[in-house]
Amino acid sequence: MSKVKDTIELFQDGLKFWRDIKFLYQEGKSLKEIYQKMTSVEVDDRDQLIKGLKDRKISYGDFIKIDGILLSYAHLYRPSTYINALAYDESKASGNSNLIMAYAHRPFQLPISKIPALSKGKEEFCLSFLYPRSFSSFLYPAGEHGDSMLVSTSEEIGSRTIDPQFTIPNWAKPIPVIININDAVNYEFKRVQITAQVRLLPEELVRNLTGNDFSSMVFSDIISDTNVQTPSLCLDCTLNKSQIKKASHGVEYLRNCTASIFVEGELEGVTPELLPSLPQICTQALPIATNGSTSTGEFYQAVATKNDVQMIMRWPNFIGFYKECNIAQPGYFESQFNEVKKTIRGFNMNLKKVHPNLEYKINFLHDFRYKNRFQNDVLNSSLSKQVTEESLRETIDWLKGNSR
Repeated sequence: MSKVKDTIELFQDGLKFWRDIKFLYQEGKSLKEIYQKMTSVEVDDRDQLIKGLKDRKISYGDFIKIDGILLSYAHLYRPSTYINALAYDESKASGNSNLIMAYAHRPFQLPISKIPALSKGKEEFCLSFLYPRSFSSFLYPAGEHGDSMLVSTSEEIGSRTIDPQFTIPNWAKPIPVIININDAVNYEFKRVQITAQVRLLPEELVRNLTGNDFSSMVFSDIISDTNVQTPSLCLDCTLNKSQIKKASHGVEYLRNCTASIFVEGELEGVTPELLPSLPQICTQALPIATNGSTSTGEFYQAVATKNDVQMIMRWPNFIGFYKECNIAQPGYFESQFNEVKKTIRGFNMNLKKVHPNLEYKINFLHDFRYKNRFQNDVLNSSLSKQVTEESLRETIDWLKGNSR
């Protein structure tokens, strides 16, 4: 079997992530509990919860009371275009894509993603995440000690590796929480106290999360498909006895929260004649200045300045756009998201000048609530139309908002 996956396989791998995450909703809401314990155990933090389960002082089905920062984002989906280090040049961009340069490299921050809501009868649920009280950002410092991401930088082209080699700081590791959509919206970025039931994660979801580079790092100590001593857990805040409210002390909400967002899709209309020159075509089509380009294996990067939208291409025609943003400031985030949207729109317009049949089609993005903000429909590519498996077709409809 070839080491390079074909396009439909890569696309369906992405769909399977979103499909399998639905198991958490579906299995959890298939049975309603008649009896619920009337007592709850107060837990100070995530570590204490894990220790309580391992020591059998807390059992699955018990209710716990815990506080933290509630967010609907986590490092979940790993885009097929993601690489773990970016080449960069801090000097002024020249716009010359043919330069041959020796670039420095910096860690490529893990992008975040959000799971769409799912309806069950008249109820609508979300998967949110309860972060430690000390959480502040999805962007982590680079270094070799302490709570830094473990990644080395180099001046040599091609020295970066494809697979992430990071350590997620403990202050950035959350607990998955199933929650009513109204509560998820009302308490986003706020410090809350929740009373919820400890639940075992479905086996299908555990396999998915442990097989994903991002989520396996984020949930390394609470999700395992091989170690029976590692509790695979989430909190269910949708039952009758559950409760969520603002915490009575401490910081009320996150005023700033920086993160890397992404938009990923495929380039359609690529002919065999265009394929060898596609990286150069894509770099020249970017409506932002670049300092040349570099490649590693299947991956190709147009080297933009540090604060610009970053474009990564994966052979043969997958393209991802990434941008670091402040997601806790609505007005500021809107302007930053518009930079991504404007870049993609300009990219498509410039592609048409090269060849009228070239067009960038979006398949996945960090938050499907923004799917209607682009000129073209999301998940309307030629690859999405080739999918025949029923569960994946249903996943496409769910992500597009055509069904819940």
